[in-house]
Amino acid sequence: MAGAGPYKPWARARGLRAQRPPRARLPGWPDAPRGTLSIMSRWLAHLIVATLFAGGIALAFSRVDYEWNWAAVWDYRQRFFQGWLVTVAISLAALVTSTLVGSLAAVMLRSGNALLEAAARIYVEVIRG
Repeated sequence: MAGAGPYKPWARARGLRAQRPPRARLPGWPDAPRGTLSIMSRWLAHLIVATLFAGGIALAFSRVDYEWNWAAVWDYRQRFFQGWLVTVAISLAALVTSTLVGSLAAVMLRSGNALLEAAARIYVEVIRG
């Protein structure tokens, strides 16, 4: 792209033709269309990492010299189920509360009242970090 100017993302909004800078190519790498190699390599990389992770866990458990006592887990199954129910209840309560608080902040931001907008903006900036 000889003669192409610098990339200006705002140029499209003004109706000007935006020119992207040429992508740097590594020597010896094919010039395939963007996304064709990256999708396959990303998929393959995830498969390799997941396989190695599962193999590592299986190897670690196979080397442990321990007699697993699953009968004790079965004896406390009612407690585990109660703990799971409490976890689900807390998660649902947090989801509902966060949705309500977020909706309230959105309404406050669009209210037109400067005091409410300022309070909601401060809340959003503190939560987002």
